[in-house]
Amino acid sequence: MQAHNVVSKANNRLFYYCCKAKYKKGVEFCQASRTHRAEKLEALVWREVRSYLEEPERLRADLNRKIELERSGARGEPEREMKVWAEKLAEADAKRVRFQHAYAEGIIGLDDLKARLAELDDARTTAEQEIAALEGRLEHIRSLEEDRDAVLAYLEAMAPKVLDCLDPEERHRFYKMLRLRVKLWPDRSLEITGAFPEPLKLGAEVCTANGSR
Repeated sequence: MQAHNVVSKANNRLFYYCCKAKYKKGVEFCQASRTHRAEKLEALVWREVRSYLEEPERLRADLNRKIELERSGARGEPEREMKVWAEKLAEADAKRVRFQHAYAEGIIGLDDLKARLAELDDARTTAEQEIAALEGRLEHIRSLEEDRDAVLAYLEAMAPKVLDCLDPEERHRFYKMLRLRVKLWPDRSLEITGAFPEPLKLGAEVCTANGSR
């Protein structure tokens, strides 16, 4: 969704969230044509996030669990896998040297050399791609760890009552550290995802009571 604003009859500017497709292509291209008052929707999201921030130990445990889930994902241990692919890369380079020596000594012909080197190039490309993907995954995990440490340190230095006084920019800082993403579904239910392991879900009746129209 995107931000949208209108001027009321009383000449007040009102802010909403609305479907991008609705305003770019028309209502027929939008499954969620209702708009949502920004002030009330943001307050609803902040209420859910704030409840997490008020329990730093629960937050720490959930963030740690999220990191461990990322670390032990479907592809296993990234550090171990990187070592395996690095060994395959080194093996391909060693074979390349041996084949070149064999050609220089007349043991294999030029066509045979080209075919073998092409196979090694494919193996090397695969290994490099796998290593790059694993490095990206490790970087993602490190980034999650940094965000965890940042949000917990920020909370530790802050008096609990200060949470009531945060302005939108300060709230947004927490949202970024928690990698917050909010989805409004066509049935007007709300889903909040982020660094915590499980999404926070609010039913349509809650969102409607808090100002969608």
